[in-house]
Amino acid sequence: MDPIFGLQLRVDRQGQEPLRVQLQRQLSHAIFEGRLKAGTLLPPSRQLAALLGVSRNTVMQVYEQLASEGLLLSKPGSGTEVRDLALPASQEPGRPDAGRWLKGLWHDLTLFAPPERALPYDFALGAADLSLFPFDHWRRCQVRALRQFETQGLDMDWAGYPPLRALIASFVSQSRAVSCNPGQVLVCSGAQQGFSLIGSALIEPGKTLVAMESPGYPMARRAFLAAGARVVEVPVDAEGLMVDALPGGVDLVYVTPSHQFPTTVAMSASRRLALLQQARARDFLIIEDDYDAEFQLGGQPIDALQTLDKDGRVLYVGTFSKCMFGDLRLGFVIVPDWLVQPLVLARQAADLHSPLVAQAALAEFIRQGALRRHVRAMGKQYRAKHQEVCQALAGCPWLVPVPLLAGVHMALLADEALDLEALVIRARALGVNVSHSGPFGLAAGTRPRHLLLGLGPIALEDIAPAMARLNAAVAEQIKA
Repeated sequence: MDPIFGLQLRVDRQGQEPLRVQLQRQLSHAIFEGRLKAGTLLPPSRQLAALLGVSRNTVMQVYEQLASEGLLLSKPGSGTEVRDLALPASQEPGRPDAGRWLKGLWHDLTLFAPPERALPYDFALGAADLSLFPFDHWRRCQVRALRQFETQGLDMDWAGYPPLRALIASFVSQSRAVSCNPGQVLVCSGAQQGFSLIGSALIEPGKTLVAMESPGYPMARRAFLAAGARVVEVPVDAEGLMVDALPGGVDLVYVTPSHQFPTTVAMSASRRLALLQQARARDFLIIEDDYDAEFQLGGQPIDALQTLDKDGRVLYVGTFSKCMFGDLRLGFVIVPDWLVQPLVLARQAADLHSPLVAQAALAEFIRQGALRRHVRAMGKQYRAKHQEVCQALAGCPWLVPVPLLAGVHMALLADEALDLEALVIRARALGVNVSHSGPFGLAAGTRPRHLLLGLGPIALEDIAPAMARLNAAVAEQIKA
């Protein structure tokens, strides 16, 4: 087809788009790109329709639409012409400068990424073992919740589905000895949103000082930095957070006392009491991340730090990602009465509330005892995996398991002779996905001391061959 007023217009009668949309898109692009200059007179609708082989009505609709968008101007007696849009002289579209608009935090951060390829033996951190999860039971709970939503509706509360809040309060009371009433429970989209809500309500940008374990959980750190906090790292030893190293002027202290991430140590009783005493004397609040302590692996069960708190200074954050599955995206915070409404307001500003049907399904799952049975079964599974790893390391003095009382990942204390960064690379080359503590925050110049094994993804029967490969990688490095 010959060019029409300098443009190569085409319509495809076999295409999925209507002819009107095709023509409108081509004309608007030509105007915005400057190929149709201001004042250019367009052919009469009858002429353009004949040239393109479409109906005159199609062309008229296109002209009217472009005129309504301010691209064309219809002049009685003169025809239709392109309006003057006062476009910049440059034909290149002006693009926002990321350096100008992005805050330094978001400009500098990188995404956490999984290994580039799937490996045969996966000790990835943060994932739950789904092999024994009762999906059929969970599916029935979802169907029942959806049917109730359809026929009766579900009770709405900005802090969370009321039956679920009551069941969470009962569940943590029995499993973690947490003392609370349902009114103190706020349902959120995983623990990560819990950190963000706390940050929104309590952190004053540029002023609030948050102390965090080092090494520690990077996603909690990001949540507090995103809220504008000043973050200071406090070292961890065999008894957990070194309370005596807390800086002056601290406002919030983030801890994982039952299963420190990533070193797995449990905070000693003396440290717990010292931290609570310091919180009272120095007037700061404590954020307790109790992310996987439901799984007790041996010895005396560890109560939550919140259990010892008599002053209402511990903000307890929990999640169902480890005891169920991560994609559920449901967690909770338990806070003093005075903080409930501010967190609800912060939640409303973020995304209003978690899906009611998912909350109702979870409430039914807990009410029927399915969650408790699953936690009990998975506790046995994780104990068996832990024992299998320890047995495989019996003849390897260069990697010593850190005593583990609860949780779903292990830390192995490495001999000074080992280069853990090189060991991780070699293990992955042998098909074993492991991690080390370096990326989780260490003082400058400090070598990572812990090799990390997640017990979720790997099957029990795969641990022995995986550990044989890991031991081989260790032996190679020691001999070199």
